[in-house]
Amino acid sequence: MLSALPLAAAPYVVNGRQSCLLDEFTVSSAPSARLLAHARQNLNIDPGEGRSLLAVGNPLPLPEGFEPLEGAEAEVKEIAVRFGGRVVSLCGLQATYANVTSGLPGATHLHFACHGVFASANPLFSSLVLAGGEPLTLGSVLFEVDVRGVRLVVLSACETAVVDLENLPEEAVGFPSGFLQAGVAGRGGDAVAR
Repeated sequence: MLSALPLAAAPYVVNGRQSCLLDEFTVSSAPSARLLAHARQNLNIDPGEGRSLLAVGNPLPLPEGFEPLEGAEAEVKEIAVRFGGRVVSLCGLQATYANVTSGLPGATHLHFACHGVFASANPLFSSLVLAGGEPLTLGSVLFEVDVRGVRLVVLSACETAVVDLENLPEEAVGFPSGFLQAGVAGRGGDAVAR
């Protein structure tokens, strides 16, 4: 249950002034000591020719019940300019499961601006919603696609930071820990979800 508490933002008083850990220190966290060691080991993998981005924005068409994400394509374009020419940008109809998985090899940074769904009955079925409603599930991240060599994943998608504290209180099973377990280095708060 402690994994759900933002301990680094907890307030305390220093010299009569309210402060928090984040005000004074760089804070990094990991779901477990084993995943922290795994991530540190992955940081030593040489990314090769430098930084490259695979960005997914506003996949279309969407299944019933989902609305297009205004601003997601602009978000992807704004991030892409920071990577120069080493960018695979998949927006709208191009953001299919096949295109995403074929764009993964060699990518050092991933950015998903799409819908996310947490599956509380089975967290491995939690997914990022791609074009046509195709899911990129947590299970596929863990067991099917190769994300080794990726340094940073940004999940600008709802429910991607949700974990099941009721049925799995001792485990932080969700996208951030899943990407770390699958081989993403993530460091110093680099693996972001909302």
